[in-house]
Amino acid sequence: MLREHFAASELQALRQVAGQWAREELSGFEARKRVLRDVLRGQSHMDVGMSSATWAASEAGERGASVGANIGHDIASSVTSAFSDTVKFATANTRFQPGENVQTVGHVAAEVVNLLGMLAGGAVGGVSTAIVGGTQAGMESRRAFTFVDRLFLRSTRDQAWELSAQTLNIEGVQPHPQAVEDMFKVMLRSLLDHGCAASQQAPQGLWLQLVQLCLSFELLKCLPAPPTRVELPKEPLLVQLRLDEEYLSNRVRELAGMIDQISGGKPSGMSSQRIHACCPSERLASNLDDACPICLEQLSAGEKVRKLPCGHVMHCECGDRWLETAGTCPTCRRDARS
Repeated sequence: MLREHFAASELQALRQVAGQWAREELSGFEARKRVLRDVLRGQSHMDVGMSSATWAASEAGERGASVGANIGHDIASSVTSAFSDTVKFATANTRFQPGENVQTVGHVAAEVVNLLGMLAGGAVGGVSTAIVGGTQAGMESRRAFTFVDRLFLRSTRDQAWELSAQTLNIEGVQPHPQAVEDMFKVMLRSLLDHGCAASQQAPQGLWLQLVQLCLSFELLKCLPAPPTRVELPKEPLLVQLRLDEEYLSNRVRELAGMIDQISGGKPSGMSSQRIHACCPSERLASNLDDACPICLEQLSAGEKVRKLPCGHVMHCECGDRWLETAGTCPTCRRDARS
């Protein structure tokens, strides 16, 4: 069933990433990078979101235009009926008898009103439905990428197990592996059946939902179930924006450009190995008064940060992106290689 939607290499990559990350052979950032490259086909959420939104807007626009035209026709028919009733009333209560020309004009006017109503209804219905449909499809596409980010960048392994279990609607503590597999098959069949039956589903939408379902299943196979179910923290919107690929890249470019103008020299980045060696990562034990110099978001207890030799800290994902671009501290501009 899955071979119709995935290449064999994509399924293999998905299983490998889940297993290696569960065994702590891969960092969260490396696991995420490989999923985006080898499973999600090297596309960003912006690429997929725009593709889905364009398709959905087109489909929704056609359906909305049809519905809007029907509504416009009904309204125009009401107006035409009212016009006809007015003529009949005038004829019945006055000595004036409308001739053939008056009746003809009345029919022509009615047809014009009818046509204008259909055109107006079609235009309004098509545009408004297209906007709504496109926006919804774009958000649906984004959801799969947000799910991957949350799994590998913002979750402990117990939280990743819980997030995967919720995706598969797994209930109870430490479920039997066969029960997990059975639930996966049920949800997979339901998703495929619904996707085939729903002609209004964006082509990218089904594929992204399958990625999320399969990744959850592989993680549940590889991760040990926690002794108790873990309550997942609610994620604020700012956290999701901070981990957005385009948002973070823009922030780094802007800051690097500012420092370049001040220092007069072009910054050179650090390798991943050098970053880990010179700027170790750690989890904050308590909230800090300082904000991350890259995303400007508050540094809170429990978050993973990267500490530079000068003592300044940044969110781990912000620090990695920054140090790959410029090997100096964005706050004091001290060389981070020492």
